[in-house]
Amino acid sequence: MNQQAIENDAAIAPRTIVVVGATNEVGMEVASVLAGQGHAVRGVARSLGVALDNADALKAAFSGADSAYVMIPFDVTAPDLHRFEDEVSERLA
Repeated sequence: MNQQAIENDAAIAPRTIVVVGATNEVGMEVASVLAGQGHAVRGVARSLGVALDNADALKAAFSGADSAYVMIPFDVTAPDLHRFEDEVSERLA
């Protein structure tokens, strides 16, 4: 993220933002920048106890959130990657 974008975003009132994929390289950077700007960040990742196939955990993570940063994980083991992406999108909708 460039410095101008960071400064512009910092002027926004603090929000609660869900970061899907919060433990991968990009997600950690996004979460770090958002937290540094004063936002409350809720991470979604298996290692955080919020798996994409756990409806209750997802509901809790998204409850009351103002917005979300979503990166659908790339699963090379999925027999049909587009179907997998559609299924994950439906769980998050």
